[in-house]
Amino acid sequence: MGIMARHYALYTLVLLQLLCATYCCQGVRFDGGRKQLELRNRRLSTAPTSTNVFRSSLIHIDSLQTGTNASMKTPGQRAQEAVKRSLSRVKQLTSLQSPVNAISGDFVMQISFGTPPQEFHAIADTGSDLCWVQCSSCDSDCKGLTDNLFNPEDSETYSQASCTDSSCQALPNGQASCSSTQTCTYTYGYADTSNTQGDLAYETVTLDSSVPHIAFGCGQDQTGKFANADGLIGLGRGELSLPSQLMASSNVAKIFSYCLVDQEAASQGTTSLITFGDAAENSAATYTPLLSNANSGNPFYYVEVTGIKVGEMELDIQASELQINDDGTGGVILDSGTTLTYWTNDVFTSVSNAFQEQITYPQVEGSGDFTLCYDVSGESDVTFPGMVVHMTGADLETQGSNLFENVGSETYCLFMGTMGGSGIPGNIIGNRQQRDNIVVYDEVNQQVGFQATDCSQLSS
Repeated sequence: MGIMARHYALYTLVLLQLLCATYCCQGVRFDGGRKQLELRNRRLSTAPTSTNVFRSSLIHIDSLQTGTNASMKTPGQRAQEAVKRSLSRVKQLTSLQSPVNAISGDFVMQISFGTPPQEFHAIADTGSDLCWVQCSSCDSDCKGLTDNLFNPEDSETYSQASCTDSSCQALPNGQASCSSTQTCTYTYGYADTSNTQGDLAYETVTLDSSVPHIAFGCGQDQTGKFANADGLIGLGRGELSLPSQLMASSNVAKIFSYCLVDQEAASQGTTSLITFGDAAENSAATYTPLLSNANSGNPFYYVEVTGIKVGEMELDIQASELQINDDGTGGVILDSGTTLTYWTNDVFTSVSNAFQEQITYPQVEGSGDFTLCYDVSGESDVTFPGMVVHMTGADLETQGSNLFENVGSETYCLFMGTMGGSGIPGNIIGNRQQRDNIVVYDEVNQQVGFQATDCSQLSS
């Protein structure tokens, strides 16, 4: 019965998508459990007419942890680990010179390299570009990577990049070198001193179908801490990111989308869907322009936030708290690799105060790094206000259940924090706040789109 209901719901969503494509709908919105269909003027895409589409699964990192220690972790321990991953990443996002820290990923992507395919689970990261997997085991200086290695000798399609290749030249300054045989080697360093070194090479990459000649790092020497994964897949805006290379190699439209399932579904092993190419474009989403930040030198996805609504309260926030400054600091980015959402001090204070004014549960002392927590003991139906982030032309809507989490002993805490002073960027909308939304990264039309939906119904 449950399977039938799930399929019926999926068919309903597909039908609504077709109706939207025909009748130019704004989107499917959930209001008290009912779906509302709203009309809008449909945007016309200038994307290539290629029908190439690639899909894969995103798996929450906790689902990959096995063994007694993992199974015995309490909700509070898992929540604190998520905070540590987020804080570690935030430290890296405040640096102009260095890529983000690889330990930070919450979601890993199923992907295969080689012919025949060798399968890996690599961190999906919208904050960096280089794709890499291990080709040699970690030594004692490396923590968190698995023993799943790529073996070039077992692949018919492996080839090393030369020093003159454009992919070698696309590596950041000082991170590429030339071997005695004129092949390209790299040292890709992270701001926490973690790094990967190895050979830049080309391989056939397989998601649900295969595409040839994708540049990637064949990691020979890794040091530092990593997130229980096999490597990292860069989804940023630079030349070496997977979306950029799919476009260059196979004329796949430089558009990708994902729909991250909520924490309950993720804890039950439900995967999230990620799609590359034309099918990722969504006429039912509302879109906001991507902003450029030439002075930051990073591959982040900046958006223009014009306001914030918590529950029924529209907040009074100074525009300067959300804007990109002349020196490249400030602004707001979307980031798949950070769990929590981080705001500047003033924005976070306004958001926190608005929640406190509308939540009637007893407030309790914060737990660990969480500052706003409530005791829901004895409550049979726990609900929290939702939140809407207003952007130019679009809204990102998040249910209260994706903003607060049980950290143990019937204590629920807000999964947000503060960046402190000005940073690069100043504000980060993390993956927790993006859940149960189809998020479309459309580089073809320089925009990001959002559509509120139940992502577990779209699970791959």
